[in-house]
Amino acid sequence: MIIRLIWILYTAIWTTALLTPQPARIADEVFNKENADYASKMLHMSCYAGLAILTGWLRARSPWRWLLLMFLSAHALGTEFVQRFVPHRTPSWGDVGWDHLGIVCGILLSWRWWTAPS
Repeated sequence: MIIRLIWILYTAIWTTALLTPQPARIADEVFNKENADYASKMLHMSCYAGLAILTGWLRARSPWRWLLLMFLSAHALGTEFVQRFVPHRTPSWGDVGWDHLGIVCGILLSWRWWTAPS
């Protein structure tokens, strides 16, 4: 039960960070353009890896775990699409790629949870 709450909270915080202008503004103030881009890509990858690890840790039953995996992919695509409408945010196919690379890394790091019987 606690892992579900952690998963929901993590997903809500990450979604909020992706769909508000403040993180992009802060990055622009703190980093130069090149470093901001690098930090952004690494943040995308590591946060989606963390989300994939948490999703594996849920140890959902077989049909649900694969639906959750599809949710992660849809979340990556959906949040980039919605960023079109958020001031100071720009959608990027590259970010979607980094998100999915993070998902793959997270699955590999938590492979035993993803493949364990529920």
